[in-house]
Amino acid sequence: DNYFSNVSLFTALREYGIAACGTARPPSALYPQEFKIDKRKSKLPFNTVSGIVSLNSMVLVILWQDKNLVRFLTTYHECTPKDRNYENRNRRRPNINNRNRDVILTAWGDSTIRSLKMSKFSIDYNDKMRGVDIADQRRSYYHTQLRVCCNWFPIFFWLLDTAIINAFII
Repeated sequence: DNYFSNVSLFTALREYGIAACGTARPPSALYPQEFKIDKRKSKLPFNTVSGIVSLNSMVLVILWQDKNLVRFLTTYHECTPKDRNYENRNRRRPNINNRNRDVILTAWGDSTIRSLKMSKFSIDYNDKMRGVDIADQRRSYYHTQLRVCCNWFPIFFWLLDTAIINAFII
């Protein structure tokens, strides 16, 4: 989940020999200033990839223009135009809204499915990140949240929701 991903965490994981790939938020610690771009104002062409190595030279920070601008951190992948870093995949055209209309229509035109050269880091992330997304989705369907005055009750209810969903998954 991008709430917990930051350069410091990925540096520690790399020092322990653990490969990691995940999305990040720009205000996170040690995130490069060059990539602190407003998602709503970016006008990059579809499937544009740009990478920069973090200040400690241990984590690769990547910007990727998909339906929206996506920010990745990785200790495993490369960001070079070599063929080994890309794979052809059939993609359905994403839903179009006012913000992404130009990007999507330029890449897809009138077709609904298109074969695209996708980067390995995005493929790995989407193929292997299913568990967290499913757990978050189920937690949004079945929740025990109540309106309360105590400030610790929402944390208790979140923990209860998570425990119930994890018990269901197991």
